[in-house]
Amino acid sequence: MTSPAPLEILWLSDGKPGHYSLSEAIIAALSRKRSTSTTRVEVTRPLWLPPRLLSTITNIRPALVPRLLGLDFARTPTPAVIVSAGGDTLAANVAAARHFAVPNVFYGSLRRYRPEDFALVLTSYAEHDESAPGGRPNTVMTLKPSPRDPDQLPMPPRNEGTPLSIGVLIGGDSGTIHYDTADWDRLVALVSEASAAHLRLTIANSRRTPVHVSDRLACLATRSAIAFIDVRTAGPGTLGPLFAGSHAVVATVDSSSMISEAVWARRPVVVLTPAQWSLPALEQKYRQDMERQGWTASLRLADATPAKIATTIRTLSPLTTNPLDDLSNLIERRLKLP
Repeated sequence: MTSPAPLEILWLSDGKPGHYSLSEAIIAALSRKRSTSTTRVEVTRPLWLPPRLLSTITNIRPALVPRLLGLDFARTPTPAVIVSAGGDTLAANVAAARHFAVPNVFYGSLRRYRPEDFALVLTSYAEHDESAPGGRPNTVMTLKPSPRDPDQLPMPPRNEGTPLSIGVLIGGDSGTIHYDTADWDRLVALVSEASAAHLRLTIANSRRTPVHVSDRLACLATRSAIAFIDVRTAGPGTLGPLFAGSHAVVATVDSSSMISEAVWARRPVVVLTPAQWSLPALEQKYRQDMERQGWTASLRLADATPAKIATTIRTLSPLTTNPLDDLSNLIERRLKLP
């Protein structure tokens, strides 16, 4: 008996790391039960073409979209499914689905695009789910996906009396979230106190982390048992070892992606909040949903201590299923693929 031919995937990418990871997660889910072959096509929206105008053209004259975006579908292998994430890929996703007459999957906000033009839209926002009052067709809420397979990240062993290993994910100012000098001083002090309290820490910064904070963390790591993954030298995509070596994760509140990825890795997550912060209403509800599930809990930076973090971790109940398999099953139910 011959094996089925690989599922042909057309991945439309805007090249942005966050969107790149979301698309990779969808492709990883598609690859859970069968072999796949992926063609990646870069999509760049010309600066002279505003997103609003591009969406109008897509809705009225979709046949113009490939030419406007410099796409040559005649030279693109015929896919069985199209995948993308990021607003600049929306028009290309719709146009490709119409050209090839195959289902398309998108993660994120549709902005001015019609949900009916997609076979499946994945969202983190419950209000957009098709089952919600006023929800959108073909739209399903899910945990923000990651390509990482949590089955490959088993919880590290811990014998009685040995230190708790904690991964610390540090971001920076973002939108309505602001860290002042006192917040950063408290964070660095908290990390130092946790090390002294015999918690084993692995810290990772981000591109948003202020240089002076990253420098202080790097200095602290040279004179303590703290491990520091510095994005300035390590580059992106280096969090696998952090998750693999951690019993729990502490993350600053600014990055939904960092928090979601830690939840996806089936680790209890403590979220640290600065003095000044807020979130858009839909994002706030997404975070509250993770707290209601018992996956995360929040602590104010000003009040956080190593003891409070350890106590909070014990109250949490991480995911028990494999979210990559859950996503795979969802896509299989929703799409009619060859």
